[in-house]
Amino acid sequence: LPSEYPAFLYSHNQTEHEFERAHSVTVLPDTPLSAIVGTDHLNVNSLHHQAILRLAPSLRPCAISEDGLTEGVFRPDLPFFLAVQWHPERLSHWDGKSQALFDAFVRAASARA
Repeated sequence: LPSEYPAFLYSHNQTEHEFERAHSVTVLPDTPLSAIVGTDHLNVNSLHHQAILRLAPSLRPCAISEDGLTEGVFRPDLPFFLAVQWHPERLSHWDGKSQALFDAFVRAASARA
């Protein structure tokens, strides 16, 4: 991150308290993520030292951090393809929005079985 984004606002590599929220992301409207979580902002943890510099042509952003990093992507041409840069599995035991991501994944996987 420092080599590509020298002016980012905060560390995206949370070294402690990974089960706590570190920063917020804007959830873009009319995306699978917004349909799942039902809000335009999420507070997330942040445990990464790399980020997306350029999106592949098939991907679309669905979450952006306060300092402009793409934190979530999806593929509109697939029934379920959603990736997030944070770790909802470390928040889901007390955060309903994080649990909703897992519930959506399980529903999508069950539909394909």
